[in-house]
Amino acid sequence: MRTKTKPAPVRLEQKFRNGTCFQGFADVSYARLVERLGQPYLSDDHSKVRVEWVVKFRDTVFTIYDYKARPVPVKEVRDWHIGGSSDNALWAFEEVFPEITTCID
Repeated sequence: MRTKTKPAPVRLEQKFRNGTCFQGFADVSYARLVERLGQPYLSDDHSKVRVEWVVKFRDTVFTIYDYKARPVPVKEVRDWHIGGSSDNALWAFEEVFPEITTCID
């Protein structure tokens, strides 16, 4: 009997974040995000977002970012914003991280 393998998330270039907006939050460590998705994109020192991942899972693009999380060091952030063009972004995030529940504010 064959078992279905879950598709892997795909990292995208930052230009693919265009058209996304805030959809919800996730409580997850920076280390876990890096473990699963690799190193994030870094923003300049003047941005409200210091780090960001742009991810595609199946047909859904979503972003994970640390909006206004200063002065907490990036590696200590736990409250991450999830962005997307619809609430499918939260579903996609939970498929990639099944052990983490998202919430909507």
